[in-house]
Amino acid sequence: MKLSAAKIPLLFWLFISVANLFLLSLVILAPLLRPRWSQFSASLYAAFAPFCHQIPERCFWLGQAPLALCARCFGIISGFFLGVGLYPLLGSLSNLKLPSPGWLLGFSLPIAVDTIANLTHFWVTANWPRFFTGLIWGAVLPFYFLPTVNSLWLARLRRKNKGGGSNT
Repeated sequence: MKLSAAKIPLLFWLFISVANLFLLSLVILAPLLRPRWSQFSASLYAAFAPFCHQIPERCFWLGQAPLALCARCFGIISGFFLGVGLYPLLGSLSNLKLPSPGWLLGFSLPIAVDTIANLTHFWVTANWPRFFTGLIWGAVLPFYFLPTVNSLWLARLRRKNKGGGSNT
C-alpha cells in the first residue's frame, strides 16, 4: 500500500488517538475486571507496573481496587489524549513546526515542582492535584510528539521515493 505524504499525518493522528484511548480503557478496566477475571486484571496491572509505581494511596479507586496507574500517570495519559484531540483544532495535522521550547518548559514546571517537593518531603500532594499536574504536562506533549514523528515519517517516505522504493 502506497501512502501519500498528505495522508500520513491523518493516519498517524488516528492511530495515536485510538491507541491512547485503548490505553486509557485498560487502566480503567483493571479494577473493574478484578472481581470476575482476576488473572486478566492482574496482567493489566503488571503491564503498567514498569511505567508507574502504582502505590494504592496515590491512585484513584474504582470499586474496590485502584486504577492501574497512579493519579499523576493517569493524568499524563489523559492529558496526552486531550492534547491529541485538541491538536487538529488548534492547527494543521501536517504541521511539522515544533512549538517554542519555552512552552514545554512552562507546562513542565507544575509537575516538576510538585514531584520534587514530594520527593524531598516538603509537602504531600493529594491525588487530584497530582492528576491535574499530569494532565497539564500530558496535554502539551502531543504538540511536540506529533510534528516530530510526522517529520520522521515524511523524511523516510522521501528517502524511499528518491531511492526507487527499496525497503533496505
